[in-house]
Amino acid sequence: MNKIAIFTTKNLKKLLDMQRLDLYESLVDEGYADIFYLEDNFQNKMKPNNYSSIILEEPAFLTKLNAKLFYKNIKDYRLPIFIIVSDYFIYPILLKRFVNYYRINHIFVNHQTAPIVLNKILPKHVFYDTFPIPISNNLPTKNFHKTNNILYTGSTHYLQSFRQRLFDVISKNFFVKQLNHPGNRPNKKDSKIITGLSYLEEIAKSYFVINCTTNNQISTRKCFEIPACCSTIIGNLPKDYSLTKVYRNTVLLNPEMSDTEILNIVDEALKNKKEYYKRAKNLSLFIRENYSAKSVAHSMAERISFLVNSGNYHNKFIPKTKGNYFSEIFHL
Repeated sequence: MNKIAIFTTKNLKKLLDMQRLDLYESLVDEGYADIFYLEDNFQNKMKPNNYSSIILEEPAFLTKLNAKLFYKNIKDYRLPIFIIVSDYFIYPILLKRFVNYYRINHIFVNHQTAPIVLNKILPKHVFYDTFPIPISNNLPTKNFHKTNNILYTGSTHYLQSFRQRLFDVISKNFFVKQLNHPGNRPNKKDSKIITGLSYLEEIAKSYFVINCTTNNQISTRKCFEIPACCSTIIGNLPKDYSLTKVYRNTVLLNPEMSDTEILNIVDEALKNKKEYYKRAKNLSLFIRENYSAKSVAHSMAERISFLVNSGNYHNKFIPKTKGNYFSEIFHL
């Protein structure tokens, strides 16, 4: 089949994590797609007849990276257009304008809650698929050696206030190792901040890792990375079918619990850490097999191929020329 053309930006590495790039690179490595960087005058390099469809970068990412004008001539390509949306709750009005302007055919979302929200603001012709957040293909080896009981890694963000509360409560009663989240790195030259495999290896050294859903009830990449590294989550999780097996080996807490209730549950978990670790080993194998960037790329490529070959998107919803300037779409 013809490949997928991915239009993204070299600045994507500046975002808080690498999950999107990991997915793109896996699509390329497996022969499903080619990447065209928006800074490289991609329109002169991409031959539309060689491709079956296009993946555009989501507008929230483009706004964060100040890459606003690169798609202004995308309407010249008469191909089905897909986007992958993680930050659907950020700039919803911008997303609506983006989808309308480009007549996006299909949206891939990470979270089960997303279609409920998006259906209220986006055109009826848009279709949705949920897919799991891809984790890195480069994970720690399976010979885990636990050297720490509880790890805390994360920024103090208002969207994850319960995680901060858990750290404050638990660390006053138990030793909690702190690890700077790699997302803190863009504007800091701190040799103590580690990334990539080194970061995941630190997660793998702990029996438990404090992690929570956000205030928007969405999963984060660490919901999958932690069990993939053979560790167990302490915290709460969103209601997401992709996390069904993770639930079974999570020390579940919720914001309604008192500090005493939280400490009692954590204390009991620590007493049974070897049992959690035993279950974590089996869960790790499942997560690695099904949620790696390589596995998710394969599933997404198959889905796009099916949708394109169905014929539903050919000669329909083709981007139309509009009188307004593209920059107006980003004017919130």
